[in-house]
Amino acid sequence: MIGVYVVLAWLRRSPSLSTMNDDAFYIFLARSLRHFSYVESFVVGSPVHVQYPPGYPAFLALVSAAFGEHHNLFVGLNIAMIAGALAITAATVRSRFGRTAAVLVVAACALNPTLIELGGLVRSEALFLLLWSITLWAVLRSSGSLGWTAVTILCAAATTLTRTAGLPLIAGIMLFWAMERRWRASFALGLVALLTVGAWFAWVFHAPQSSLPGASYIADVRAAPQAVSGTVGRVLSIAQRVWLYYRSDIPFTLPMPSVSGTVVDNVLVIVLMTVTLVGGLGAVWRTWPAAVIVGALYMILLAVWPFDAPRFLVPLLPLFFITGGMGAAALSSRLGIGPVAGPAVVSAIVLGTATVLVARDVRVASKCERDKALTSVSCFSPDQVAFVSALRYAGDMASPAAPIVAAKEATAGIMSGHPIVRVTALGRLRPADALAYLKRIKASYIVVGYLEGRDYRLASVLEPECAQLRLAQTFEPRTYVFQITGDSPSGDGGAACAVLRQRLAAWGPGGPIGLW
Repeated sequence: MIGVYVVLAWLRRSPSLSTMNDDAFYIFLARSLRHFSYVESFVVGSPVHVQYPPGYPAFLALVSAAFGEHHNLFVGLNIAMIAGALAITAATVRSRFGRTAAVLVVAACALNPTLIELGGLVRSEALFLLLWSITLWAVLRSSGSLGWTAVTILCAAATTLTRTAGLPLIAGIMLFWAMERRWRASFALGLVALLTVGAWFAWVFHAPQSSLPGASYIADVRAAPQAVSGTVGRVLSIAQRVWLYYRSDIPFTLPMPSVSGTVVDNVLVIVLMTVTLVGGLGAVWRTWPAAVIVGALYMILLAVWPFDAPRFLVPLLPLFFITGGMGAAALSSRLGIGPVAGPAVVSAIVLGTATVLVARDVRVASKCERDKALTSVSCFSPDQVAFVSALRYAGDMASPAAPIVAAKEATAGIMSGHPIVRVTALGRLRPADALAYLKRIKASYIVVGYLEGRDYRLASVLEPECAQLRLAQTFEPRTYVFQITGDSPSGDGGAACAVLRQRLAAWGPGGPIGLW
C-alpha cells in the first residue's frame, strides 16, 4: 500500500510552483539559509523572517546545495518522506494493535486524498509528518532506553522547528512521561524544547515584524476577526470552530461520503463518527496512551487557533482510523455480529470514498500540460494563470529592481523577479500615504488578482487614489495590472477607477475567500 501511495502522489503532484505562496516562500527561505541568513529577500527591505520555523527551509537548503533547485526533486523527496512516515506508522500500530489493524490504517492513509495532495506539493507537512511519526514510534521504545529517549526528545524538538503545530507533541510526551514518573526524561525534553523551540518563539515575539499580519503568526492571531468581542467572543469562536471541524473538516479529511444538497448523509456521518470514535477511545487509551494525549492536545490547539483547514488534521489520521476501527469492533460485538463486521464496514466506507475521490483527482491531473503548467488552464485555474501572467508582465515592464505591489508576495517575487511590497504593510497606511510611499520607493506597477482577501484589501487602498493610476493591462478573467503615473491624472479615461470600483462591488466586504 505504501508503494500505491508513492505512485498516486507522483501522478497527482503539482506540475510546478503554484500561487499558494507557501511553496515559493520555502524556496526563498532556503536560498537565504544557504547564505547564512533568514530574511525575506523578495520583500522590500529584506526583513528578517518570523513566520515559518527554519526546519523545512533548512532541509531544502541542504538538498538544493547538493543537487540544485528542482521542483520534481523537492516533490519526490516529500513523497518519500510521507511514505517513510506511513512505514513507521505501520510498525507502531502493528506493535500495539496487530498486523490487520496496521494494514487497514496504512491502507486508509495511503489512499487518503488530502495526504496524497500534500505529498505532491513543496510544503513542510511531509517532513513534519515523518518527524511526528518517528517521535511517536520512539516514545514507545524509550522506557528503560537512554538512546530511544534521546531520539524521542530530538525528534519532538525537530518536529516543532518544522511546524509550530508540533508544540502539542512536546507537551503530550512530557505529560506521558510524567504519568509514568519518568521525571528526568520529561525534564530533559522540556529543557531541550526551551533551548531550541523556546528560542525561536522568543525571537518571534520580539522581532520587528511580529506585529504585522501576514508576516507573523502572532500578529495573525491578534488580528483574527471575532463575531463578538471579549471573552464571550473568544469562547463563541472556539465553539464554532470545534463544530466546523467536527461536522465538516474531519468527515472531509477521512474522507466520508457526502451527497450534495442533502442533510441526511451529514447526520448519518456525524452519528457514525461519534459512535465509533467514542466507543474506541477507551481501548486506544489503554493500549496507546501517548498518542491519545498528544492527539487531545493537538485538537485543543486547533480549537483555539483562529484559522481552520482540513490539512491540519492529517497528523491525526492514524489515530482517527485506529480509534474508529476499535469503536466499530466494539459496536458490532455488542450487536452480536462479531468484532470483524464493524471495522470491515467502516473500512469499506472510508476506502471506497477515498478511491472514488483519488481516481477523480488523478484523472484531472493527467490532463495537465506539465511542460507549460503556468500558462495552461489544464493545470491551474484561469484566475491562477491570469495572476502569474500579470506578474510576469509587470516584471517585464518595470524598471530593473523596481518594486512591484501584489498579494502572495513570495509567489509574486519568484514570478516577477522584482522585490515586492507586502500588501498587509500597505494596508496599514491611509490611501494617500500608501501611494506617496510607493512613489518614494519608485514602485511603478501593481497587480490586483482574484485569489484571496489581500487582493480586496489592495483594491480598497488603491480606489480612493485611482486617479493616479493607469490601467496598463487586463488578464482575463479578472486580474489587472495598474501603473502608478505620478501626481498627474492617468489619462486612461477613468478606466483604473472604473475597474477598481467594479471589483470592490463584485467582491463584497472581505473579497474572495479561496486560497490558491
